[in-house]
Amino acid sequence: MNSMKKSIFYTILFLLAFGNCFSQNTEKEIFALHPRIGAIYNLHLPNFNSFEGAADCGLFKKGNGFGYSFSLTGEKLFWKNYFLGIGIGYTSRSGKLVQNLSYPSRNLETGEVVQVNSENQLQANLGFLEFQPEIRGIISREIYSRWVCAGRFYLPIRHSFEQKEKIISPAGATFIAPNDVHTIERALAGGDISSINKFGFGLTAGVEALFPNNKDNITVQLLFDYNPMNFTSDANWKYLGFRAEIGYRISFLQKPKPIEEPKPIEKQILVEKPKPIEMPIPIEPPSPLISFAEPKPEPIIKISDIQVQGKVETGNELLASIPIVNSVFFERNSSKLSQNYDNAPVPTSNFEGNAVEMHYSIFYRIAQIIKNNPDASILLESSTSGPRMEPKGITLSLARANAVKNKLIAMGVPKSKIRTRILTNPSVPSNQEFEAGIEENQRVDIILNNAQLQEYVNIQRYANFIGTAEFKASLYYMEPSIKATISSNLSKDTLMIDKSDTYQLPIFSKITEEQQTLNLELRSFLNNTYDTAFASIKLSEYPKENVELRLDNFLAILRFEYNSSVITDENKELLKQLIQKLPANSTIEILGSADELGTQERNEILSRERAANTRAFIQSIAKDKFNIETGTNQDKFPEDTPQGRFLNRSIRVRVKK
Repeated sequence: MNSMKKSIFYTILFLLAFGNCFSQNTEKEIFALHPRIGAIYNLHLPNFNSFEGAADCGLFKKGNGFGYSFSLTGEKLFWKNYFLGIGIGYTSRSGKLVQNLSYPSRNLETGEVVQVNSENQLQANLGFLEFQPEIRGIISREIYSRWVCAGRFYLPIRHSFEQKEKIISPAGATFIAPNDVHTIERALAGGDISSINKFGFGLTAGVEALFPNNKDNITVQLLFDYNPMNFTSDANWKYLGFRAEIGYRISFLQKPKPIEEPKPIEKQILVEKPKPIEMPIPIEPPSPLISFAEPKPEPIIKISDIQVQGKVETGNELLASIPIVNSVFFERNSSKLSQNYDNAPVPTSNFEGNAVEMHYSIFYRIAQIIKNNPDASILLESSTSGPRMEPKGITLSLARANAVKNKLIAMGVPKSKIRTRILTNPSVPSNQEFEAGIEENQRVDIILNNAQLQEYVNIQRYANFIGTAEFKASLYYMEPSIKATISSNLSKDTLMIDKSDTYQLPIFSKITEEQQTLNLELRSFLNNTYDTAFASIKLSEYPKENVELRLDNFLAILRFEYNSSVITDENKELLKQLIQKLPANSTIEILGSADELGTQERNEILSRERAANTRAFIQSIAKDKFNIETGTNQDKFPEDTPQGRFLNRSIRVRVKK
C-alpha cells in the first residue's frame, strides 16, 4: 500500500474513532447551512498527445497537483437518519502533466552526438464552478459520523495552460533561442484551453465527522471525486481527486413554545398624592434693543428679447474618414484587454469624432469591414516588448493574440477568417530606449487582407444653420469684482459681461434638410447661480443657400510607420481617391508630422520628408492639376497614449479652393 493510500486509510480511522455525539437536535431542525473550505490532491489521468493550442510532443499519461475548494451547502433532514442537500462552490483542479522525452543531439563544441533527456511539462490551470446535489446518512449517533454521496455538475471558470520543455540531462546541454540566447528551458505553447467542455458531470463519495467535544458544530470530511467525462472535447483526459475539508454547520431549530407562568396577585396600596408646591413665577428682565444691518441683495442677471439672425446652408461637402489605429495595446506583462475596449461606444459615423477616443471602437469598425467585404480576412500579429521587460515572451504573445481573436469572434467575425502570427518583437518595433516605445511594442496589430482599413474620401450631403443670437442682458446689484458668464448650446464661444447691455453670440448647428425647428438655450452663470433662457428657431423663416462643394471641413490624416517616410500602398490608394474627387486648381496643403520619440532635429527632418514624399506622389499622378503647399504640423494629438503617438506619425491633408 503506497503512502497516499495509507494516509487516506488512517484519516478515516481517526475520524470514526474520535468523532463525538451529534450535538444538534436534527429532529427539531428546520434547515442547516454548511460552509466549507478545503485542500485537494488532484490526480490527472491523461491519455493524449495534445489538445487545441498545445504542442504535440508525444503521449501524456500522468499528472498531478494540489488545489483548493470552498463551498456552501444547504441541507435538511427528510427521513430518519438521512439528509438531502444542495451545494455550490468553486474548486481548483489544476495539475502538471509530465512526459519524458529522449532524442539525439550534436554537441556544438566537440561534434559528438549525445542523447538528450528532457521533460515536456504541461501546467493546466483549471477552476470550476460546481453544483452538488447530495445525500448524507448518519453512521452512528453515539459516535457521530456521516457518509456522503453526491453528483457534481461543473462549469469551467478558469481554463488556461502553459507548456514548456526542460532539459534534464546531460549537464550543460541547452536550447538555443533567438539572439543566441542559451537556456535549459523553453516555452512551447500557452493560452486558454479553447476546447474545454462547457459542462461536465462528476461523482463524489466520502465520510464526515465532528471534532472531539465539539460545541460549535465544526466538521471535517474526507471526499473522493471522480470525473468520468473528459476535460476537453479533443483529448482523453479524466480525473481523480482527494479532498479534505473543514466546515461549520449552522443549524436552524424550531422555536419552543413558551410556558405560561401564573400571574402573581397584585396588592393594591393606596398612596396619597402629595400636593404640588407652588413656585413663584420668575419675572423676565426687559430685552435689550438689538439693531441689525440690512443684508446686501444677491447679484442677479436676466436675459430677454432674444433675436436670431442667420441662414440655412445646404449642399455637398468633401470629407475624409477618421484614421484608424489598427493596433490593440496591453499593459506590461498582461494579456487582458483594457476596459476601454469593452466600454467603447458603437461609432455612428466614420467621418466625425475624436480619432484618439475612436481607437477604442476598433473592434466594431473591423467587424463592420469584414461584414461588408466577404473576401476579406484578418492577420493578428501579436508581440511583446522583449525578454528583458516581458520574460514570458512567446506565451504572453500567444495569450494576447487569443484575447483579440476571441473579442473579434464575439463581435461576429467568423473564426475561419482570422489567422495569427506570434512574435516576441513587432515587425516594425518602436524605439525601446524610451518608456513610451516599450509601451507601444506591447500590442497586437490587426492587418486586413482584401479590404481597406479606411474609406478615406467621400462626398456627403449636409445642412447647417449659421447665425447670430442677439439678446438683452440686465444685471442688478453688481459689484466691480464680479462678472457674469453667458454660453449657449449652439455656440463654442463664451461671453464675460459686467454691465447691462445688448450682446451678440455666434451660433452654429448641424441639422437635417427636413428639420423644422431648432432649440436655442442661453445659459447664464453669476455668483454660483445658474439660469437658462430659451428660444425656438423656425428654420422655414430663414433664407436658404446652396453650396456646390464645400472643402473647408476636409481633413485627412495618413499614418506612417515608426521612423519612416515611405508611403504605404494603402495610403497611395487613399491619395488616388482624393485626386479623383477633388476639383482642378484646388490648393492642397500637406503638413508633415512626427511623434516626440527621438531628437527634435530628427523629427523635423522626418516631418518634412513625409510631406515632400506625399507631394511627389500626387504630382506623379496629377501633374499640374493642383497647387500643392507643404509644411510641418504643430497641432498634434496628445503624446501620453500609444494611439496618440501613432496618429502623430502622419501627414495632414487640407484642401482650399
